[in-house]
Amino acid sequence: MLHKQVLDTQTLDSGVTWANSSETMDHTLLHWLRSAEGTAILAELAERELRESDILAEITRLRRQLPAERARAAVEQALLRRKAAAKFPYADRMFFTRDALEQASAALVAAHRARRLARTSLVADLGCGIGSDTIALALAGTQVIAVDRDPVRLALAQANVEALGLAGQVTFCERDLLMHRHHQPKPSSVIRHAGSASAAFLTPTPISRHYPTS
Repeated sequence: MLHKQVLDTQTLDSGVTWANSSETMDHTLLHWLRSAEGTAILAELAERELRESDILAEITRLRRQLPAERARAAVEQALLRRKAAAKFPYADRMFFTRDALEQASAALVAAHRARRLARTSLVADLGCGIGSDTIALALAGTQVIAVDRDPVRLALAQANVEALGLAGQVTFCERDLLMHRHHQPKPSSVIRHAGSASAAFLTPTPISRHYPTS
């Protein structure tokens, strides 16, 4: 985890303030990170000797060619990919947020669970997060419906699945599993299809992720 005593309150000379929230990704930044420019920047950062102590200098350097938010997002993503290498052998192609990475199942653990469902034709991954178990299930040859309430995490899961060439095996659906059905939007065809899944997979996630308790 990034050093909170440095980053949570540090305002950079380039005009970037590191937010207290660990969930700083949004659809716009993710789209840019996946673009040709974003991919090139991440590839360059992957070749650099990047440490947490270098964060301010790296963001300042990138600010010469990028808007502040993109510079910050690129440096943070590069650091997260290095940290994620302990969990995922393909981390250099994936996208993360700090909280989501900490909560994600390691690839070996996810693969072990996926093997138990390998003969299942269709699995609903309920609360898929950034897609670690979804990816393991797809790698095991299973068709997956990945469901999550958080639109950003769902977008990260889709980006990660596509980065690994598994898009043909996964369908994505934004849905709140804790909301009473009478308060839900009309079920989509994906949700109706999920009801026909041979198995449902659910990894418990801290409730405060979506529903603050304070």
